[in-house]
Amino acid sequence: MFKSIFTILPLLSALSTFVNADVTPTSPDGSTVVRVGQTAEALWTKDPQGNWTDVTVKLMTGDNFNMVEVTTLAENVDGTTATSLEWTVPDVSPNSKIYFLQFTADATSTPQWTTRFTIAAADGSTTEPTNATQPGTGADIPWGTGMLVSGGNSTSSSSTSSNSTMAASSSSSSASSMMSSSTMSTSAQSTMTTSMRSAASESASSAASSVSRSASAASAAATNNTSDAMSVQVAGGVVALVGFMAGFMVL
Repeated sequence: MFKSIFTILPLLSALSTFVNADVTPTSPDGSTVVRVGQTAEALWTKDPQGNWTDVTVKLMTGDNFNMVEVTTLAENVDGTTATSLEWTVPDVSPNSKIYFLQFTADATSTPQWTTRFTIAAADGSTTEPTNATQPGTGADIPWGTGMLVSGGNSTSSSSTSSNSTMAASSSSSSASSMMSSSTMSTSAQSTMTTSMRSAASESASSAASSVSRSASAASAAATNNTSDAMSVQVAGGVVALVGFMAGFMVL
């Protein structure tokens, strides 16, 4: 009999080691209440078989058959040496006892979970789970489906994008105004240049016309003077001829 007991004990020990070849979460549990923004701690017993060397820890919600990921808390945690993880409680809604942690590793296909615990608001307020029993089985395990509160990073980027768009639009508008002003300035300069050229041309034309009129007047005056001189000369000649003829007649 004792021989049988001593034979069975090593087998039970080996079986126990085989059964506990996974990390085993121990905290948080059903009595845990953490607040948004606080630092919380996850605890587990380490894997003695060396399979859980790249543990991923996720915050989950939902029922037992339709689990929903809320966010990833950590990746590549060595579950063969580490036994705890500190994480910052995210802002979620609703604030209720509907959240739990899930542990997975590439070397095993069997996830491990904590029991559901409460994430309260920053002021400590909470609400009751929206569902009292599990779907399908009717098990008396309250649950609900939570989510990250929208508005954090998503809204800041949108605002940044909106601000960037507004800034770009403003810059574009300013550039357009500058271009328009430049175009108007260029147009004004062109108009002024044309006007100046036209004025210069008119002035030159007027000056040329004046010179032409002066030249015509001078020419006319010269012609008149020549005509007058010729008339005087002719008159003088006539007088001389008459005098000569008179003298001849006297003789």
